Amino acid sequence: MNWSKLIKRVLEIEVNLVEIRRSKTAFWKCNTITYVVMFLALLEHAMYKISTIMKVMSDFNESRLSDNVLEKYFSSWAPFIFDLTSYSLWKSIIFMIANTQATFAWDITDVMIMCVSVYLTSYFQDFNGIINKQYNSMSWEKLRVLYSHLVALVKEINSRFCYLILLSFFTNLFFICLQLFNTINYGIPRQSNNGDRNLKNSIHSTVHLFYYLYSFVFLIIRTTLVCLLAANVHKAAQEPMFVVGYVPASEYTLEVQRFNRQIRYTTTALSGVYFYVTRSTLLHVIGTIITYELVLLQFNIDNEDDADLNYNGTLSNYTKIKF
Repeated sequence: MNWSKLIKRVLEIEVNLVEIRRSKTAFWKCNTITYVVMFLALLEHAMYKISTIMKVMSDFNESRLSDNVLEKYFSSWAPFIFDLTSYSLWKSIIFMIANTQATFAWDITDVMIMCVSVYLTSYFQDFNGIINKQYNSMSWEKLRVLYSHLVALVKEINSRFCYLILLSFFTNLFFICLQLFNTINYGIPRQSNNGDRNLKNSIHSTVHLFYYLYSFVFLIIRTTLVCLLAANVHKAAQEPMFVVGYVPASEYTLEVQRFNRQIRYTTTALSGVYFYVTRSTLLHVIGTIITYELVLLQFNIDNEDDADLNYNGTLSNYTKIKF
């Protein structure tokens, strides 16, 4: 993504939209979104580290944090590194920094999409405020040209952000399914067919449970905000259609007709390459999550049933041989 070219092109379009710019809250909203989301992401990351270290201490019966605990923590956390090379503290620090950067890169992607959505929506809200109050004093041709500049602004930004939106949606969808499955599977022990309580996946500590719940809720809220804020661009871009619908027949000129057709037949929205982000997209995401979660839970139940059958079959064969 060439940011300099994108900024240059956006500035060229903004010059044509100076006369409709009224909103002064977009900058404040973007800063608030950035600070709040990144702080909550930092809190989630810290809780993950604490809960994982506590789990290692519990597994190895360690009562306090020590070099031995850190070695076991990093060795179990990154076996794909320390199975190939010897453990050392400096290697662990480098890997931890890289992992933290990757974690926050995921969060900042969602933040960028939310901020861009707020920015674009604010322009359409300014335009809608003008067309609602002043369409009699401003020519329809001028309004249509201004709307065309707004459409060009959305398409220019979307051409650079569509791949980030696609990555964000699929990543969030994957981790929502994973976190929901882990929360249900770890937090709710089930009675297996052989009558024994299955505690293999139970939560090791209250901190671990709290982390899973917090992480899941934070992920749901963040994904919902991304969907709703991005969908607001499409919603705000469609609002002039209602104003055009109330234009009297005596004033319904060719320019009004062209403007109406442009709004109706031009899809002005952010996209994820293969789909447009609208309000209905959130419903599709919810339906997809429910579908995949039911499939994951069913596979897990089937695997446990197969394990119980194998266990009972082995025990039966052993009994026959013994007697």
